[in-house]
Amino acid sequence: MSGNANSAAAAFGAGRFACSARRTISSLTPEELAEVERERSKDRPTSWAHLAARYAVNELDLRRMFDPNKPKAVTEPAKPAPTTFQDHLAARNVRLAEMWLAGVPVADICLALGIGNSVLSKYRARLGLAPRTPGIQKKRTTP
Repeated sequence: MSGNANSAAAAFGAGRFACSARRTISSLTPEELAEVERERSKDRPTSWAHLAARYAVNELDLRRMFDPNKPKAVTEPAKPAPTTFQDHLAARNVRLAEMWLAGVPVADICLALGIGNSVLSKYRARLGLAPRTPGIQKKRTTP
């Protein structure tokens, strides 16, 4: 190989390994985000691949972040996390009551709350929720 071929191969190899050390989109600074926006808003915008290589981020993530067709996410204010164990119990009891009154199956309630069937029946009784009566099952007829 000639000197130019070796240097080209070395540059290719360095580029390949440099690509493996990617940053996340959230690690871009506000200045870098503004610069990407400026580059894309020009008459002849810089390609996504070049911008992704320049900032060592994933090209698809970069495209998704600046996609003009992407609907703006509606963010609801986050509910405060329970601070005490009593708050946790109160939140769980409210959730149990809502699910019980909505007619969610017992197995699904147990799975969602991480409790067993017998514990669920005790909580249901403490909360004053009416027990569920099993539906009348049709007799099977053999042909």
